[in-house]
Amino acid sequence: MTHDELNKLAAKKVMVWEALPFLGCYKTSSGSVAQSSFNPCTSIADAWMLVEKITETTEYVSIEWHRGESCPPFWSFVMRGDKVCFVEISATTAPLAITKACLKAMGVEL
Repeated sequence: MTHDELNKLAAKKVMVWEALPFLGCYKTSSGSVAQSSFNPCTSIADAWMLVEKITETTEYVSIEWHRGESCPPFWSFVMRGDKVCFVEISATTAPLAITKACLKAMGVEL
């Protein structure tokens, strides 16, 4: 999946925004207009918006970097709320790992 596809999926599934392609932006659940440049795959600020959205419905979120001698480095994402979710993600950057982890935590198959 490309970054653009992941960004659009994160806007829809995690942020619960509606795409307004004719305006080139998103409409939020409150009806306001969200930025058209939403890019959580490369922007740590936008990726953190995903984490903040997930924490609205959970008690606990943990994002950790793991590096071992016997395995490749990976990011882990743990969320506790109505359900406990543990997601391991391999990604080259923190924003990409957060984006993928949030999507997987929301039940999106990547």
